[in-house]
This record gives sequence, C-alpha cells and structure tokens, in this order.
Amino acid sequence: LLVNSDCTLRIADFGMAKLAMRDQIDEADEHCFYMTQHVATLPYRAPELLYVMPEHSTAVDMWAAGCIFAEMILRRELFPGRSVSGQIKIILTMLGAPSQKVRRSLLLLVLGDIRCERTRRLIENFGDHTQRPWPEIMYCREREVIQLSFFIPHLKCLAKK
Repeated sequence: LLVNSDCTLRIADFGMAKLAMRDQIDEADEHCFYMTQHVATLPYRAPELLYVMPEHSTAVDMWAAGCIFAEMILRRELFPGRSVSGQIKIILTMLGAPSQKVRRSLLLLVLGDIRCERTRRLIENFGDHTQRPWPEIMYCREREVIQLSFFIPHLKCLAKK
C-alpha cells in the first residue's frame, strides 16, 4: 500500500496476476500446468489461488482489493489465516461454503484443466458452512463488497466496474 503526501492511497504490485491461455499449454507435456499460487500475501490470497486453479487473472487482484478495503474499515485482517488450509477454513466460516452448483462449476474448471486429486478433494469437502450476515462482518451491505467474495473468479466484480 502506497500513501502520498495528500494521503492518496494506492495499491501496488499487481504485476503477478497472469492469464494462461489453454492453447498456449503444450498438450504433449505430461506434467500438470500450474501457475504459481504464491502471488499474494496469505490474508489477501483469493480462493482460486488457495485451491490451486490452473489459471488466474486480475480477479485475484479484486479479491485482494476487497480484503484491503475490509481491513481499512475493520482495522484488522478480514481473513487472518496462517496456513493455506487455515485460510480456506476462515473464508468458508465467514462467507459460507459455495452451493452445490458452484462446487460443480469449480470441479468442471479444475478437472478440465489439471489432474490434481488434492484440489478435487478440497472442493468436494468444503463442508456446510453458513454465510455470516454481511453487517456482522463488515458493517455494510454494499453489493460491490459482496461481489468481491465470489468463489468463481469470472463472477467477481471487475476493476472497471
């Protein structure tokens, strides 16, 4: 986070988010293609980075921006995990587990691109956490804040919105 003399806040270092096109992946390669999931500090890491999605985009930056926004309001980390599994548990406890429909969509995204048993098991075993009410979490009901929380990357709000 950068602050200038006018107290203008800027979020920096969004250069790690990249989009891998499926047609750029060498199909002859027997290894799974993974983009690094270590592109954000753990409390700001988007779910798709935690459950090892093969592709990620600027949606991970929008998740981080939402976490930073929440931290500014709350004056503490929104998701203070200390490990990947702990981070996932905190997110699920607060935002609730995705619906069965969303889980099926996630599995299709994952199974269509990578052969990763750990990720498949993680998605199948999200549990039945119920979402906490937003006013209890953030003291606000703004739709834009809620949209930052979607588990499926392309459903998150975009920076231009």
